[in-house]
Amino acid sequence: MPGPNYTSGVYTGENVSTPALVESGANLRQAAINPGGDLAVLSGGVTSNSTIFNGGVEIVESGASDSRTLILSGGVEQISGGVGMSATVSSGGFEFVSAGGMANRTTISSGGIQEVSGGGVADFAAVSSGGLELVFSGGVTSFTTVLNGGEELVGSGGSS
Repeated sequence: MPGPNYTSGVYTGENVSTPALVESGANLRQAAINPGGDLAVLSGGVTSNSTIFNGGVEIVESGASDSRTLILSGGVEQISGGVGMSATVSSGGFEFVSAGGMANRTTISSGGIQEVSGGGVADFAAVSSGGLELVFSGGVTSFTTVLNGGEELVGSGGSS
């Protein structure tokens, strides 16, 4: 069952447990993206300080922006054409950057994974001990800081 469409204005502390849209002109702050929550941020939409729980998904599409998202175990953030800033990928969390998306200043904690591929760009990531950054074909990373025990793996067609 579809959830709400956030159309314009500021929304604070929303619980997202079904598919939902953040449309142009909407600003969603401190949302909890719960199991079953599938939040698509469309062009002109803005989210900040979201927490993605196990089974939750946030998709940041072209022209959208997201900042300071916390991705917990089993949570997924997909940046596909939009911009994500200052996310934290915790143990068991995933951030995928592709299709012209840009991730800036992501912190990849122990057990967290960031994957950059297919036209995605990640700048200034910090890979903590036990964290992993994967760069596949078409993905580009720059200014990555890999701390002791962290790892960045660059596959065929990736660039770092």
